[in-house]
Amino acid sequence: MARETWEAYGFVGNAGDDPAALVGSVASVRGIRFTARTVGAYDALLAVETPTLSMLQDEIATAVARAGARDVRWSIVVDSLRFHPKRRDTDVAAFVRFPADDPVATAEALHDEFASLNDRDGYGFGAAVVTGDGYDVLVDLGAPTPDELVELVFRLRGVNGVGSTETTVCMLRGNAHLEGS
Repeated sequence: MARETWEAYGFVGNAGDDPAALVGSVASVRGIRFTARTVGAYDALLAVETPTLSMLQDEIATAVARAGARDVRWSIVVDSLRFHPKRRDTDVAAFVRFPADDPVATAEALHDEFASLNDRDGYGFGAAVVTGDGYDVLVDLGAPTPDELVELVFRLRGVNGVGSTETTVCMLRGNAHLEGS
Protein backbone atom coordinates (compact mmCIF):
# COMPACT_ATOMS: atom_id res chain seq x y z
CA MET A 1 0.00 0.00 0.00
CA ALA A 2 1.40 3.39 -1.02
CA ARG A 3 1.77 6.16 1.55
CA GLU A 4 -0.49 9.18 1.26
CA THR A 5 2.09 11.46 2.87
CA TRP A 6 5.72 11.43 3.91
CA GLU A 7 6.59 13.04 7.23
CA ALA A 8 10.10 14.07 8.17
CA TYR A 9 11.88 16.22 10.71
CA GLY A 10 14.97 18.24 9.83
CA PHE A 11 17.40 19.05 12.62
CA VAL A 12 19.50 21.98 11.40
CA GLY A 13 23.01 21.85 12.85
CA ASN A 14 24.14 25.13 11.33
CA ALA A 15 21.51 27.76 10.51
CA GLY A 16 24.11 30.36 9.52
CA ASP A 17 24.57 33.78 11.07
CA ASP A 18 20.84 34.44 11.57
CA PRO A 19 18.81 31.37 12.60
CA ALA A 20 15.65 33.49 12.97
CA ALA A 21 15.93 34.60 9.33
CA LEU A 22 16.40 31.02 8.19
CA VAL A 23 13.36 29.84 10.16
CA GLY A 24 11.25 32.67 8.75
CA SER A 25 12.38 32.14 5.17
CA VAL A 26 11.65 28.41 5.05
CA ALA A 27 8.32 28.65 6.91
CA SER A 28 6.48 29.42 3.67
CA VAL A 29 8.02 26.59 1.65
CA ARG A 30 5.25 24.24 0.50
CA GLY A 31 5.31 21.12 2.67
CA ILE A 32 6.98 22.65 5.72
CA ARG A 33 4.39 22.72 8.50
CA PHE A 34 6.54 23.80 11.46
CA THR A 35 9.80 25.67 11.96
CA ALA A 36 11.49 27.01 15.08
CA ARG A 37 14.84 28.16 16.38
CA THR A 38 16.10 25.77 19.05
CA VAL A 39 18.69 25.46 21.81
CA GLY A 40 20.72 22.32 22.28
CA ALA A 41 22.35 20.13 19.69
CA TYR A 42 20.72 22.03 16.80
CA ASP A 43 20.01 25.61 15.71
CA ALA A 44 16.56 24.94 14.26
CA LEU A 45 13.92 22.28 13.70
CA LEU A 46 11.72 21.74 10.66
CA ALA A 47 8.66 19.49 10.41
CA VAL A 48 7.72 18.48 6.88
CA GLU A 49 4.79 16.69 5.30
CA THR A 50 4.82 15.92 1.57
CA PRO A 51 2.87 13.67 -0.79
CA THR A 52 6.06 12.08 -2.18
CA LEU A 53 9.53 11.28 -1.02
CA SER A 54 10.93 12.94 -4.13
CA MET A 55 9.26 16.23 -3.13
CA LEU A 56 11.00 16.03 0.24
CA GLN A 57 14.32 15.30 -1.42
CA ASP A 58 14.15 17.58 -4.45
CA GLU A 59 12.06 20.57 -3.40
CA ILE A 60 12.19 20.93 0.36
CA ALA A 61 15.77 19.87 1.06
CA THR A 62 16.92 22.12 -1.78
CA ALA A 63 14.87 25.10 -0.52
CA VAL A 64 16.22 24.63 3.01
CA ALA A 65 19.81 24.53 1.72
CA ARG A 66 19.25 27.63 -0.44
CA ALA A 67 17.92 29.45 2.62
CA GLY A 68 21.29 28.92 4.28
CA ALA A 69 20.82 25.78 6.38
CA ARG A 70 23.88 23.59 6.66
CA ASP A 71 24.26 20.19 8.27
CA VAL A 72 20.57 19.22 8.23
CA ARG A 73 19.94 15.80 9.77
CA TRP A 74 16.69 14.37 8.40
CA SER A 75 14.61 11.82 10.32
CA ILE A 76 11.87 10.25 8.20
CA VAL A 77 8.81 8.93 10.02
CA VAL A 78 8.32 5.19 9.70
CA ASP A 79 5.37 4.91 12.11
CA SER A 80 3.71 7.80 13.96
CA LEU A 81 1.31 5.67 16.01
CA ARG A 82 -1.50 7.82 17.41
CA PHE A 83 -0.05 11.26 18.10
CA HIS A 84 2.31 12.83 15.59
CA PRO A 85 5.14 15.03 16.89
CA LYS A 86 4.64 18.80 16.70
CA ARG A 87 0.91 18.96 16.16
CA ARG A 88 0.09 20.98 19.28
CA ASP A 89 0.89 24.61 20.01
CA THR A 90 2.66 24.95 23.37
CA ASP A 91 4.84 27.67 24.90
CA VAL A 92 7.98 25.55 25.26
CA ALA A 93 8.87 22.21 23.68
CA ALA A 94 11.53 19.52 23.83
CA PHE A 95 12.34 17.28 20.89
CA VAL A 96 13.97 14.13 22.19
CA ARG A 97 15.60 11.50 19.98
CA PHE A 98 17.06 8.19 21.07
CA PRO A 99 17.97 4.71 19.86
CA ALA A 100 15.74 1.82 20.96
CA ASP A 101 16.01 -1.96 20.74
CA ASP A 102 12.26 -2.17 20.08
CA PRO A 103 11.19 1.27 18.82
CA VAL A 104 7.49 0.45 18.38
CA ALA A 105 7.14 -1.02 21.89
CA THR A 106 9.04 1.94 23.35
CA ALA A 107 6.85 4.44 21.48
CA GLU A 108 3.75 2.60 22.74
CA ALA A 109 5.08 2.78 26.31
CA LEU A 110 5.64 6.53 25.85
CA HIS A 111 2.10 6.89 24.55
CA ASP A 112 0.76 5.11 27.64
CA GLU A 113 2.77 7.45 29.87
CA PHE A 114 2.20 10.79 28.11
CA ALA A 115 -0.91 10.73 25.88
CA SER A 116 -3.06 12.32 28.58
CA LEU A 117 -0.96 15.50 28.23
CA ASN A 118 -2.90 16.23 25.04
CA ASP A 119 -6.05 16.60 27.15
CA ARG A 120 -4.50 19.46 29.16
CA ASP A 121 -4.29 23.07 27.99
CA GLY A 122 -0.72 24.18 27.29
CA TYR A 123 0.71 20.67 27.13
CA GLY A 124 1.48 18.35 24.24
CA PHE A 125 2.88 14.95 23.36
CA GLY A 126 3.74 13.20 20.12
CA ALA A 127 5.99 10.29 19.24
CA ALA A 128 7.15 8.60 16.06
CA VAL A 129 9.41 5.78 15.02
CA VAL A 130 11.94 7.40 12.68
CA THR A 131 14.97 6.64 10.51
CA GLY A 132 18.26 8.43 10.42
CA ASP A 133 21.36 9.39 12.34
CA GLY A 134 21.30 6.43 14.75
CA TYR A 135 17.98 7.37 16.35
CA ASP A 136 14.84 5.24 16.28
CA VAL A 137 12.30 7.31 18.21
CA LEU A 138 11.43 11.02 18.15
CA VAL A 139 9.34 12.47 20.98
CA ASP A 140 7.83 15.93 21.20
CA LEU A 141 6.92 17.13 24.69
CA GLY A 142 5.28 20.50 25.26
CA ALA A 143 4.57 22.43 28.45
CA PRO A 144 3.59 25.92 29.58
CA THR A 145 6.93 26.62 31.33
CA PRO A 146 10.57 25.51 31.00
CA ASP A 147 10.55 24.02 34.52
CA GLU A 148 7.51 21.86 33.74
CA LEU A 149 9.17 20.78 30.50
CA VAL A 150 12.32 19.68 32.34
CA GLU A 151 10.15 17.56 34.66
CA LEU A 152 8.55 15.89 31.62
CA VAL A 153 11.94 15.15 30.04
CA PHE A 154 13.16 13.51 33.25
CA ARG A 155 9.92 11.53 33.43
CA LEU A 156 10.48 10.40 29.82
CA ARG A 157 13.93 9.10 30.70
CA GLY A 158 12.32 6.78 33.25
CA VAL A 159 10.16 4.98 30.67
CA ASN A 160 11.22 1.42 29.89
CA GLY A 161 13.19 1.31 26.63
CA VAL A 162 14.51 4.88 26.83
CA GLY A 163 18.27 5.04 27.27
CA SER A 164 20.56 7.89 26.37
CA THR A 165 18.79 10.78 24.66
CA GLU A 166 19.56 13.82 22.56
CA THR A 167 17.32 16.74 23.49
CA THR A 168 16.70 20.02 21.68
CA VAL A 169 14.56 22.67 23.39
CA CYS A 170 12.77 25.76 22.15
CA MET A 171 10.60 28.55 23.43
CA LEU A 172 7.81 28.65 20.87
CA ARG A 173 5.90 31.84 21.61
CA GLY A 174 7.09 34.41 19.07
CA ASN A 175 9.63 31.99 17.61
CA ALA A 176 7.84 29.10 15.92
CA HIS A 177 5.89 29.00 12.68
CA LEU A 178 3.16 26.34 12.91
CA GLU A 179 1.04 25.80 9.83
CA GLY A 180 -2.55 26.81 10.51
CA SER A 181 -1.88 28.89 13.63
